[in-house]
Amino acid sequence: MTAVSVIAVITRFNYFSDAFTNIWSTLFIIFGFTVQLAMTALFLLVSFSHKVTNKLINLIYKIMKKFKFIKNPEKKVE
Repeated sequence: MTAVSVIAVITRFNYFSDAFTNIWSTLFIIFGFTVQLAMTALFLLVSFSHKVTNKLINLIYKIMKKFKFIKNPEKKVE
């Protein structure tokens, strides 16, 4: 989706240039592309890297344990 969006903006820039009317709309558009690109990269990384997936799960687990969102945390790790 990100690649298709970038290609669409590049090939049809005149069509999309109306959206770049002020600084706020430009910032929102850039922010949206950045978030979309970051999420796509994260999904691909998690899909293909077992090591990164385990580290990410452990990080989320530690955060949830710190804020006490998990009951019986040792049991959940097993």
